[in-house]
Amino acid sequence: MKVAMEMMSSRKYAIFICLTILGLFATYLISEKTNISTNFEPNKRQYLKIPFGSKIWRTFYPEVDALLRLIEDNKLKWPAPITKTTSANLTKLSVKNRAEGYIVGDTVVATIEAKNGLGERKQHGGDYFYCRLMSTSEEGDILNTGLACDIIDHGNGFYTASAPLLWPGNSTLFVDLVHSSEAVVALALESAASSAKDIHFVSTYPSGEEVDCNVGLKPNPSRPLCNLSHPEKGSSWFCYSDSAGNCPDVTYTETRYDNRVSFVGTTPLFDPATNFKVPIQMQGNVFQVKDSTYTSDILKNLPRCETESGVSERSFENK
Repeated sequence: MKVAMEMMSSRKYAIFICLTILGLFATYLISEKTNISTNFEPNKRQYLKIPFGSKIWRTFYPEVDALLRLIEDNKLKWPAPITKTTSANLTKLSVKNRAEGYIVGDTVVATIEAKNGLGERKQHGGDYFYCRLMSTSEEGDILNTGLACDIIDHGNGFYTASAPLLWPGNSTLFVDLVHSSEAVVALALESAASSAKDIHFVSTYPSGEEVDCNVGLKPNPSRPLCNLSHPEKGSSWFCYSDSAGNCPDVTYTETRYDNRVSFVGTTPLFDPATNFKVPIQMQGNVFQVKDSTYTSDILKNLPRCETESGVSERSFENK
C-alpha cells in the first residue's frame, strides 16, 4: 500500500491474540478442520472467499480488518506458500541512533521491516510483533527494569516501534515475531469465524440459563445478539440473548474445551524455529541513555493532592 495506515498499538492488538490464542490450544489441526494442506499451497482458490464470520468484531481491530479485507477482495492470496510468509530470521529491526545521543525523557524509535522466507519485504501488514525496552548491564545481561513499546502497523511491511526512555544507563530493544500475518488469518478463521468446534465461551445469566459468547457470533434469528463490548478498552464481546430475547447481566463466563490438541509446532505457520515467538534480527539496538532532570521536573510539577473527604496532604501539615 502506498498510503501508510496508522493503526493501534501492540497492546490493543494483543487483546485480539489473547482471545484467538485460546482456540490455538483447543482445536484440531487447521488441515483437519478446513482440508487445507499443511503446506498452505496458494492454488486452492476456493479458500480465497472464506467468510471470516461476523464483521462486527473487526471494527475493534483495524489491522486485522484490513488484512482480511485484502483476502476478501482477492487482492491477497491465502493460503500462501510457506516461503511467502513472514520469517523472523530475515525480518530486520533498525534503531534510529541520534548523533547527540539520548537522555532520560527522550523517545527511542525503531523500524521493523517484515520479510518473507525469500528475503522479500512484505507488501501488507497484519504481523503481530511484541516489542519491549529493557535495561541491560554492560555485559548485556537483562536487568529488572523494562516496559512494553507501542507498535504502529503501516500496512506495507514496515512497522514503527517506540518507547519513552525513563531510566539512565544501557537500554536494549527486544522484538519477537509472535505470529505472522498468515497465522493471524488462520487464527481468525479458526476462532472468530466459529469454524473451531472444540472450544466454547459460555456465559451464565442470573436465571441459570447458559449462552454462547465470542468476539464474533453468527446471526441467529431466534436469539438476538447482546453487545457486551468495551470500545474504550479496544475489546469486542457478544453473547446470545436469553430465551426471552433479553440481555441480562452476565453472572460469570467460562471456557469449555472438547479437545486439547495443539497445532503449535505441527504446521508451518506455527513453527517455534521460524515464525512463532521468535526474536528478530537487530541492528544498533543497544544504546546509552544519559540522566536528566526529566523525572524530577515531573514530580515538581505534579498538582497538589487535595480531596474534600478522606486524607489529603493538608492532613499531615503542621502535625
